[in-house]
Amino acid sequence: MYNASYSSVLYNNTDNDFNFDYSQFDQLELNEDNLSNQLTALLAYYAYLIIGLNLDSFSPMGGEDVLQHCMTLVNNAQNLPFTGWKSFENDRNRFAIINDYLDGGMQPFRQLQYDYYRKGLDEMVNNAERGRVNITTALEEGLKRSKENKPLSMLPQIWTDYKRDELVQIYQGKGTQKEKQTVYDLLFKINASQNNAWEKIKQ
Repeated sequence: MYNASYSSVLYNNTDNDFNFDYSQFDQLELNEDNLSNQLTALLAYYAYLIIGLNLDSFSPMGGEDVLQHCMTLVNNAQNLPFTGWKSFENDRNRFAIINDYLDGGMQPFRQLQYDYYRKGLDEMVNNAERGRVNITTALEEGLKRSKENKPLSMLPQIWTDYKRDELVQIYQGKGTQKEKQTVYDLLFKINASQNNAWEKIKQ
């Protein structure tokens, strides 16, 4: 957070296909047009993804160019003999994550990245009430709309998984009951598995 010592998690997800072969003294060179090394492809993918998400948090859609690089890398990695790159494998692999980020229907989710961090958390340093209200608006306009636009996307669920504790801290004991109920209903609909945490929001 700007002007504060508090740090907020930008991305956290388990990659169950993080597999590669490496021999001592292998050179790690990245050629995006001709990907032949799984390890360099993995490192480049997560570098592009995290930098792109970080830029999105500083300005609306600010990471577009970097995220497009990430998508290009995924497309060029289709022939690597490892899982995690192909569209048909599962709904939260590397292809699915970046493809959803760049899907037009998920634009509200990317706007959420900016509204939540810049207008919400950063603002809480100066005015906790205003920052929390901005976060509520961001959740309703970004998280809720992205889930409605693309119900099968895993991004909203993944986001609420790693934002769970932070969201509870933002609302527990703060705000109006109407605001708390609105946020609770939204989060429960997106990620019912975390309901023990969401119940604390209503306190």
